[in-house]
Amino acid sequence: MRTSSTTAAAHLIDRPRLRARVFGAGEAAAGGSRWAAPLVLLNAPGGYGKSTLAAQLREHARAAGAPADGLRVRTVRCAAPDRPTDGFWCRVRRHLDDDSVSAGRDETVAREWVFAHVGGLTAPVLLVLENYERVSEEETDLALLELCAIGRHLRLLVIARGVRVLDDPRYADRVLTIGTAELAFTEAETQEVAVRCGVEIGPGAPRIPGVDESLGLAAGWPLATVTVLQAEAQEGEHADPLAHTELLATFGAHIESAAFTAAEEVLACGFTAIIDQGSASLSLIRQVPDEALFAYPTLAAARLYLEFVDATVPPQRLWRTSELMYTGAKRRLKVDTDPRRELLIAHRMLEMVGERLRGNAPAALAIALDIETRLLAGGSVSAHGDSDTNRVRHGGPEAQPVLLEEIGFTAFMAGDSALARRAWQRLEALMRSKPGGQPAGGGLPGYGGVSPAHGDEVSRATSRHADWQLAALGGLSLVESNEGDFSLGARLLARADRLREESGAQAPALAWVNGEIARAHHAYQHCDEGKLHEAVSRISPWNDRIEQWPMVIMAQSEHLRWVRGVDWAIPFLRAGITQVENERHGVGVWGGYLALYQVMLNTTLGNFDVSRRMIAALPADNSYVQIEQARLALFSGDNVRALLGIQRLGPAGINLRQQMDRLLIATVAAWGCGSVDEAFASLRDACELVERCDLSMMLRTVPFEPLAEVAAAAREAGACDFTALIDSVPEPARCIARASLTGMERRALETMVSHPALAEAAVELDIAQATVKRHRLAVYRKLRVSGREEAIVQATRMGLLPAPAPRARVAPGPSSADSIGERRRIPGG
Repeated sequence: MRTSSTTAAAHLIDRPRLRARVFGAGEAAAGGSRWAAPLVLLNAPGGYGKSTLAAQLREHARAAGAPADGLRVRTVRCAAPDRPTDGFWCRVRRHLDDDSVSAGRDETVAREWVFAHVGGLTAPVLLVLENYERVSEEETDLALLELCAIGRHLRLLVIARGVRVLDDPRYADRVLTIGTAELAFTEAETQEVAVRCGVEIGPGAPRIPGVDESLGLAAGWPLATVTVLQAEAQEGEHADPLAHTELLATFGAHIESAAFTAAEEVLACGFTAIIDQGSASLSLIRQVPDEALFAYPTLAAARLYLEFVDATVPPQRLWRTSELMYTGAKRRLKVDTDPRRELLIAHRMLEMVGERLRGNAPAALAIALDIETRLLAGGSVSAHGDSDTNRVRHGGPEAQPVLLEEIGFTAFMAGDSALARRAWQRLEALMRSKPGGQPAGGGLPGYGGVSPAHGDEVSRATSRHADWQLAALGGLSLVESNEGDFSLGARLLARADRLREESGAQAPALAWVNGEIARAHHAYQHCDEGKLHEAVSRISPWNDRIEQWPMVIMAQSEHLRWVRGVDWAIPFLRAGITQVENERHGVGVWGGYLALYQVMLNTTLGNFDVSRRMIAALPADNSYVQIEQARLALFSGDNVRALLGIQRLGPAGINLRQQMDRLLIATVAAWGCGSVDEAFASLRDACELVERCDLSMMLRTVPFEPLAEVAAAAREAGACDFTALIDSVPEPARCIARASLTGMERRALETMVSHPALAEAAVELDIAQATVKRHRLAVYRKLRVSGREEAIVQATRMGLLPAPAPRARVAPGPSSADSIGERRRIPGG
């Protein structure tokens, strides 16, 4: 029996005693398929062989059933819905109903259908519910019992790591529960596994130091037992077995005996494999006192990683653990003058993560680049996951998926898209080629072409291939979309979705958030409110701990700008920033990022005075700042300055979003300057970029009317046809260009405040009332307003009138803008 899907090269043994519990001793021996109870619950933590036992039970039931029975088996993965919005009962219906392709997603309707369908069954059906712990609630548990009671042809096989009430002794007459005590290896089964591993244990065998103790600690836990025996079997094959075997049991033995030095060495060599065991690893690490976490910071890192996904752990505890990790790693790097390579890289990684969590993006990025250099020097890992040494194969740092994931995320957060892309590509390539497997959904340009010869090296790092591949695909989708290639980002997301559906995988920890944030931005790009709501709803429970929170607020703000306009989006954005700033004691690495986004919004609204003040606080040589300076000039009516400013920013060294900004600003500014050919050329290039990268939402960041005018003229001249896409910009999202005022118009504007009445204004300006009225009407027309009060508000925004006395500060300004020059990852709208 294969004890766990997370155990590499596990040996198969048959355990008929468990089949006998399900079918009855006589029935199982005779090959019958009569179940001892209508509902069988396999209830145990990971590594107890539940899934493999379930597979054996399914096969036994199929093989034993008479052909006339027509046994149907339906498997529902509760951790991986067929459709992202499906609830539990909708998923069950989708697997029971062959005609449910167009079925709705109403849970109540689906539940009623399932009960009616099961009550009318005339042939046996085995319904297998995998990962049921994800959906277990008292109401759902009781509903399953009721379902079994009304369906005499239904058998339920529930696989879970924990349930609410289904294992309650009150229901023992209706539920056959097989838990840890029965799933644990007996002495005879442990002996059989040892024989298959080639290890002698038991009576008469020579005592093997450490193995007997570790097996005792394992207490029959199949995963730990197999791991200990495999580690012993491989000791003669490698010089350092700890560096390339999954030794959770050995790790646990060191923790139990407070041998933290040895425990940290095991963890550093197999960090991913150990944290992949989830709750089993966390229960061990939670035994470590805080002083030991500081002395052995890799243990602190494992606790932080595992508790990060536990919603019951408060942020204060996470911050405390991160401080122990960071300060402990800094101390170890200072005092350990000659550490082994795995520990050196592990402590550098912890220092990197600590700097990132503290908001010091430049320092975190420098460490990430240093780690990459060390990895290349030690293992020569290419962007496609290849290696010219045995470091990857033998489980060196190069084979640690969590290291590549953290490098990629750190680089993204710090604005180095190239490094983020390299790290996530290496991770995706390392995970993609498992034995006999092919890339899910086919390859993509720049994301394929790896030799399938890496199955063994992957299994030594972690056997959660699909989980970590999902992490890589989500990160790649985020970085490509953030850079401006929404088309490639969408294809990567689709590939991740197919992989999730086919494998039932889930990206480790909170790595899945990257993909959902990318999905949220694709939703506003395509004006898909439902998809945006779904993505934000999945992310929201983790808002108190995710680091990418500004991108979530931005996606919501962009959607609001689309449906209601920029004057709604700005207050929403500021309120979101203020809330997070109060909860997190500052905005951290995102200060400049948010400042520039607010500059763009304020410019398009006509808040020129605010935009000027914010731009003045940013480094003038930054390409993003230069784009916003040109945009401000464009909306202010200074086409010449806008065109000159954007022309100074060449196409080299800027990302696709910036290129699109550059082309659109140049189009409108050149048209305003009378440079028709340059306007047409810029528009044609912008059209090609939109079609190639799906960047149509960028059309919302320049004045609509002149852009539409250029497009109409370009179509008439046969230069390009961009009119339909421009016309598709929703009315509330269309930006307005406001013309410059003459000197007399400025004076007439000022009298709207000091002398509202026309007669008083005429005396003040020493002109006729009719002339005053004419100048005021010109002001209304140029400022795109309908009356005096609205003109005063808009003129104040534009800096044409002095602002009123400041009130209490509500929204944060660019508090971290001074470091924006170190980050080149700040997209426009």
